[in-house]
Amino acid sequence: MTPMATELAEHPILVVDDEPPNLELIERFLRRKYKKIITAEDGEQALWILETKGVDLILADQRMPKISGTDLLHTAREIQPAAMRVLITGNGDVETLTAAINAAQVFQVITKPIDFKVMEMVVQRALEAHEAATREHELFDAFVYASVSAMEQRDPSTAGHSFRVAMMTTGLAMAVDRVSSGPLAELRFGRDDVAQIRYASLLHDFGKIGVPEEVLVKARKLPPVRAKLFEQRIRHALEQQRVTEIEAKRYEELLRLLNDPTISSSAHQAELALLEQSGLAEPEDLRFLRIERGSLSAEERKAIEAHVLGTIKFLRQIPWPRRFSRVVEIAGAHHEKLNGTGYPYGVTDIPVESRMMTICDVYDALCASDRPYRVAASHERAVEILWEMVKLGEVDKDFVDVFLDRKVYKVLKHRHARYPFWDNARL
Repeated sequence: MTPMATELAEHPILVVDDEPPNLELIERFLRRKYKKIITAEDGEQALWILETKGVDLILADQRMPKISGTDLLHTAREIQPAAMRVLITGNGDVETLTAAINAAQVFQVITKPIDFKVMEMVVQRALEAHEAATREHELFDAFVYASVSAMEQRDPSTAGHSFRVAMMTTGLAMAVDRVSSGPLAELRFGRDDVAQIRYASLLHDFGKIGVPEEVLVKARKLPPVRAKLFEQRIRHALEQQRVTEIEAKRYEELLRLLNDPTISSSAHQAELALLEQSGLAEPEDLRFLRIERGSLSAEERKAIEAHVLGTIKFLRQIPWPRRFSRVVEIAGAHHEKLNGTGYPYGVTDIPVESRMMTICDVYDALCASDRPYRVAASHERAVEILWEMVKLGEVDKDFVDVFLDRKVYKVLKHRHARYPFWDNARL
């Protein structure tokens, strides 16, 4: 055997024919070069094999009882989409060939009587195409993984977030696909749909790679440099005896209090006034300390929100295959709200895939891990917040129902999964 044939010899091949002499003849011919030949005497047996064993190539006769070769290959495309499909037919009319190509997306058609030199060439080319497609798929997966990892390395406190959101969102889609009654009964997600959701979920936050690091990981209201300078001014004033020791200690306590992102500035107006009267706070310091809740100013929050536009710009540069043509649309709408209060566009017509991702994104952001600016919420608190968002008209109640009823969040028990999950759970 040639080096190429030797490399292809380990590929499993399924041969389907209802006539035992033909089946035996094809099997004997292929076993000269290929080690893993699986045979099936009809379409039903072939489908059972496809449900239980992985194959790289399917050779199916067209005229078989119960299930024709075209119908078999069409179903096989759903069960094992990566497997190459070859139809063997004694009917060479254009209608049959066109139906086979359109319905089952066959790689090649072999006509009867079989020319085994032609079969040898077709089988080799089909397996070569399978290897090329597999390498391309693995390369693309590795690129996506590397992109997500590079983004998440900028903020260690959120590491794993994109992978967990992808796990939950694809899990939610598969749960919705099994709903048989109610408003979601007609919603279905095929294999390619779920794969598209996974890519969109994995890359939904990629635009954060363009957010300034001091904003991305900001833990307190004051930027670290400003907080340090404020402390130095207090100590310097103490050294120059412009403030007493008691006053210096009081100012330091007020600074720690007002710099806490969980503290409401409106509830501490007197303390803010005291710091302002001290003469030690610069106007910019006071602007940051007057942030009502959280650690970000209005300008910094806009910088964070701009990550969605960064994600959209990045994803638009990727030549997505047709079956993943909506990745940009899905990822770009994960911060939109049903009542129009979301961003970046404030739209209300939101893809259902994005609605599901929003729920999973919010849940993981709340309770997956501690952040520098807040502690992780409990599951119960995260659920309360989701229902509050439902009442405000921000997220879809029907998807929240499925998320909770089917306990989709349970996938977070695998929260430390990285590439192994991505590889083993590939659809």
